[in-house]
Amino acid sequence: MSFTVFQEKLLSEQPEVLLLVNNAGCGYLGNLGESDTVLETRMIDLNLRALTAVTNLTIPYIPRGGRIINVSSIAAFCPNARMTVYSSTKAFVSHFTVGLGEELHKKGISVTAVCPGPMATEFCDVGNITGNSAMFDTLPYCDQVRVAHGTLLAAKQRRTFYTPTMFYKLYRLIAKLTPVKLMVKFTKT
Repeated sequence: MSFTVFQEKLLSEQPEVLLLVNNAGCGYLGNLGESDTVLETRMIDLNLRALTAVTNLTIPYIPRGGRIINVSSIAAFCPNARMTVYSSTKAFVSHFTVGLGEELHKKGISVTAVCPGPMATEFCDVGNITGNSAMFDTLPYCDQVRVAHGTLLAAKQRRTFYTPTMFYKLYRLIAKLTPVKLMVKFTKT
């Protein structure tokens, strides 16, 4: 669906959107300069442009008390070599969430970013990650049902971020306290 079609649908139906979940996204493993430019730019289009456009078009239909959930990633908190573009797009999603939350605060609309680690979805296979990254393959996976439940609870509590599991909460804290040039050496996928 193009953004024009989406906008026309919103205009014709005038829905009351109590919850917007921006969950579309993709990521690809590979070094920039060696990776497929078309795939990298499609990732930017999906992870950034689509999220921004859908959110912008939907906000007028979100009433006071409504919520927006943006699916980010634990990768948002530190650049990931071999997934440089992906981690950069997720940093955008997290910053976008914070800024938008401030913009919408007076309207009574909350914005939450969920920042999970890997989950058992098609993401890893589509992104050529499974079996091609020793680091990624050793990370603990997050349970999708628990992540969804925790995310909805965090949004209800109007929290800006939700990071599931103690492992990834600790990672987020370490990433905040460690110089980025040092941290990126440990996050190489």
